[in-house]
Amino acid sequence: MYSGGAPPQQQGHMPDEKYCSGCGQTLPASAFYARKSGKLSSRCKKCVSASNSARERAQTAARNADPEVIRARQQHAERVRREREARELARRIAREAARAEAKARAEIRAASRVKTGAKLKGNRRKAVQPVSPEEMTANRDRVDYLLLLLSDRHPTEQIATEQSWNAAYAEVDRLWYVSGDRECVTCHRRVAPTEMLPPMPGNGRPGMCRPCAAYAEEENHRRTFGPLIGPLQSRRKLRMLDGTWITLGELARRHRVRTQGRPFTTASPALAA
Repeated sequence: MYSGGAPPQQQGHMPDEKYCSGCGQTLPASAFYARKSGKLSSRCKKCVSASNSARERAQTAARNADPEVIRARQQHAERVRREREARELARRIAREAARAEAKARAEIRAASRVKTGAKLKGNRRKAVQPVSPEEMTANRDRVDYLLLLLSDRHPTEQIATEQSWNAAYAEVDRLWYVSGDRECVTCHRRVAPTEMLPPMPGNGRPGMCRPCAAYAEEENHRRTFGPLIGPLQSRRKLRMLDGTWITLGELARRHRVRTQGRPFTTASPALAA
């Protein structure tokens, strides 16, 4: 029973200082952890932290000394090493395969250039070498005969195998340049064999010299896509209906003069009505 004097301490009152059982010092209350019950911990924060660190170090040392842990870590390191080596090997194989493929493509291109150059050189040599009139006539007859076979227009004979076709094609390509001049079916000029492609399958302008074939191709392009297509940078000449020859630039100039002052689009009479 309370009989006066100083009032008793209320339950849960925090003291200002407390003795630490860990370091043996009397420290302020702020140096201790507060428990859920409202009381302070028996050891200060520094002692609790040092104890936790020592316990973690002891657990780590014990775990590192465990044979099962050591074996698992070694297996993991070995697996990581094998995976890394496999990735490096795959990358090295891919690089070597890419280099080999690029080298093979370069060799194919070089061989193709050499083959094409040799073929062009041989064709030029055949075109300039002297040929007797009798041999030229025989070559012309032979080429005409093979062209009939290749175009399937021979009345009695026909090519039956792919090997025979390839042989006839190669022979025409070889004899064409030593078969004498040919007459263009468009301009009716006699031109050298080098100025006219052999009228074999695949030649869309048979019997035309190179300028006439280019002109026909240009006219076909213009009929399809319009009278004036893009910048005309070529110096190739075009044959007009009156027989004169003009360049593409002159044709463009005439077109601009002819269409100068005209609108690009004209209204339909039906719409105007």
